[in-house]
This record gives sequence, structure tokens and C-alpha cells, in this order.
Amino acid sequence: MSEIPKRWKGECESGTQFNSSLCNKKLIGARSFSRGLIANNPNISISVNSTRDTDGHGTHTSSTAAGNYVEGASFFGYAPGTANGVAPLAHVAMYKVFFDEGAYTTDIIAAIDQAISDGVDVLSLSFGLDGIPLNEDPIALATFAAVEKNVFVSTSAGNAGPYYETLHNGIPWVLTVAAGTVDREFNAVLTLGNGVSINSNKPQASVEFRKTNLGIKSAPSVTGYSSRGPSASCPLVMKPDIMTPGSLILASWPPNVVPLFSNFNIISGTSMACPHAAGVAALLRKAHPDWSPAAIRSAMMTTADIMDHTMKPINDIGFGNKTTPASPLAVGAGQVNPNKALDPGLIYDVNSNDYVRLLCALNFTEKQIQAITRSSSTNCSNPSTDLNYPSFIAYFNAKDSPSNLTTVREFQRTVTNVGAEMSTYTVNVTPMIGLKVSVVPDKLEFRAKYEKLSYKLIIEGPALLDETVTFGYLSWVDVACEHIVRSPIVSTSLSPQLS
Repeated sequence: MSEIPKRWKGECESGTQFNSSLCNKKLIGARSFSRGLIANNPNISISVNSTRDTDGHGTHTSSTAAGNYVEGASFFGYAPGTANGVAPLAHVAMYKVFFDEGAYTTDIIAAIDQAISDGVDVLSLSFGLDGIPLNEDPIALATFAAVEKNVFVSTSAGNAGPYYETLHNGIPWVLTVAAGTVDREFNAVLTLGNGVSINSNKPQASVEFRKTNLGIKSAPSVTGYSSRGPSASCPLVMKPDIMTPGSLILASWPPNVVPLFSNFNIISGTSMACPHAAGVAALLRKAHPDWSPAAIRSAMMTTADIMDHTMKPINDIGFGNKTTPASPLAVGAGQVNPNKALDPGLIYDVNSNDYVRLLCALNFTEKQIQAITRSSSTNCSNPSTDLNYPSFIAYFNAKDSPSNLTTVREFQRTVTNVGAEMSTYTVNVTPMIGLKVSVVPDKLEFRAKYEKLSYKLIIEGPALLDETVTFGYLSWVDVACEHIVRSPIVSTSLSPQLS
């Protein structure tokens, strides 16, 4: 491991079952936050009031993001080999806010604030809240400050799928990550002693463990449990953003946690997907230290794969139909492709003022916006719902309008050239049934690196869309086809209510 960065201000706090000497060049920070929990539960007694993991969740997710190389890893013989996280050479700092006795929102905010102050580059938050307005969501409040300080935030989409509008963390300034499958399965055979059933007080049986089977099914697909968009907290920004592996993930596990007593565990969930994206963000931050969190998010989204490893569209297996192509409300922009994200060609950048303009346009009050921004003043002189996001969602849900009435949705976007100085990109839009989609202009000619050019997307359709969800893609393709900058387009008749 490399030396601890000189700019690092974090600490390793000693506590119950945890000594500060346990930190090293990999684990460079360890803090726990329970003051809010204790203050609101005066009679509570926290059994392990330290960063010691008594559950396994934090150990599993952190090692997925940045675990170092470990030989001989397996879960009782399953998934054997050398294991490592996505960014194995990254340093790790842990901030514990969940205890066996509970958690409190003020502790979540305090922990994220402390992480920002300590100097983290990436936050991985494998938890979330549902149906809470942005101005009341502790994750939204704390992560706005993080993004202002150039800290990238990855969050989990939630495990309430496969139905629409079940998304957690539909926050415009964070990355919201869906969970995908992998191409492996783990099989075991249970042989009963009497050949039929276990009904004796002295049963005899044996379990035969079999090897891990790889490549036996197309992958990735969207898991059934991964929460779907649109976002109730901000329906005008399409969510989730991206998909990463979340099913059957092998990662580190505290050996003291019952009932496994193992150094590794295989578990599933969007909690497992979130740190994959965080690890990719860490790699991108190292490669492009001048990129903003929005630029990193854009690079991950616009280079994501929409085909599985058999070169067929990524499927949604949420309702058991393995032949249904996944909509962006399930898969986001697609499955993350770290290598392509290193060189996206173009990026969609956003700053904190752009998020404020969006909040103004969504009719948040000045007081509510200031709760998010922690600013004493708010400038709503130029509100806009047109956030410069690398995806699009258009609503055609006017149920009381005449069926022959045409509705037009327009989107303005600006892209920044981070590729070759002299670059020409031509647009390509996949047809969308029942809709007329056009882009003006249809060609972007860049003459310098970091030059910005704008375009407009226009979608014309009926006031009420026949399909619940229809989707396509807008792609900017350079002359040599070395860069395909792809953005998902969703049109829907859903009517999400802003929470």
C-alpha cells in the first residue's frame, strides 16, 4: 500500500473491541457516531460503541469497493480464488452510524460531514430512505455538502423492486446504483437419510457441495429486487443511473459474526452494487483528478454497456420473463464499464448552482433549499428543470387531455470535450414507438479540448402515452467510432408525485 496522503485529516478512534492500532496504510480512518441515537434514547445501552463491525454489512461493502488482494478466498469452497475490491490500492476510512440498537439521522449527517472534513474522495452509502422530500432526507442534505467539496457519492437504489417508483436515493447530485446478476451459480445437493424426508429426532443426512459454475447463463440482467424508478423525490431526473454487479457477491466478512464464523460471505443486494460503483469512481478520480463528481458520473453513464456478454440487450428478470429488455428505469444507463469510462470523449458537467436552479424550478421554498445548501441566501432568479444530466425522462400522462393532442417535451444539454482537440460527433437516436424524436443540431464539431457545445432534444407524442414506459437512446458518435457517448431516453405515462 502507498503512504497515507499528507492531506488526510482523519483519525482512528479506539472503542469497544476496537483499538486505534488496528489501523494501517489500508484502513486509515475509523470513527463511530452514536450521539444522536443516545440523545433520543436516554435509556439505551450500546453494546459495541465503536467502529467494530457486528453485522458484516460494512465489512462486505468496503472490501468490495477497495479490498486488497487476498489469495485463497472462498465461501466454504464456493467462488475460490484470489479476491480483491474494485480499487484494491485505495485507502479506506470507515464511519459507523448503524448499531445493533439502531441508528439516528443526525448521526448520518454528522458522519458524512466528518468524512468530508477528513478529506475523503469517494463516499459509498449502501443504505437509503424512501418517500422523503429532499429537504428532509439526511442523505440528500449531507451529500449536497459532499458534492460541493468535490466528493463523489455512490448510493444504493434499494431492494424494493421490481415495481416502478420503489427507488431509494433518487437524489440528483449522487449516483444511484441498481443491482445486476453475474454469470455464476452455486449448487449443492441435500441427500436425506431416509430418502424422503427428515422427521426423526436423529436425522441422518449429507450435503454435497459442488464447484462454482461459471458462464452458465447470460449476464448481466437486472435483479428482481433492485428498486425501479422514477424517483419520487425528484421525478424530473431519471433514476437509477447505472447498474453494477449486486447478486452473489463474494467479499470479506468479520469472522466473529454468527452464524458463519467465516472470513468471507456471498450475499446479494443493491448494497453490494453500490460499492462496485464507488470503486470505479475512485479509479476515475485517480486517473482524472480534475474531474467533478458530475463528470465522473457522466463518464460512467455514457460509456455503460446495454448488451450482455452474449451481445443481446440486458434483460429485466424482475417478473420472471428473461426475454424482456430492461428499461432505463431498471438498469439506468446500463452496466458500468470501467475501462471505457476512463476515456468517455464527452462529459455532461453539473455544478451546485445548477442543482439549486433545479430545486427552485421544483417549487421548493427558500427555507427548504437553504436546509439543503446550508446557505443563508438563495438565488432563484433563473430556475430550470433542465439539469445537464446524461439521461432524459419525459412524461406523457395528461389523462384529461384530448387523445389527439400533441405534447412536446424539450431538453437542453451541454457537453464538454475531454477527448481529442479536433473532434466531430454525429448524433444517432434509436426510434421510439409512437414518438417523434429529433436533435438539433445533429452534428457537434469541437476545435479544442474542454470546449463546450450545446444541443436540444425534442420529443413529440400524445398527451397520454399508450405504453407505460417506452425507451430509446441518444448517442453522439465520433468519426472513428472510438467514442459512443450514449444517454438513455425514457418516455412514460406514469404520474409520480413529488414527495
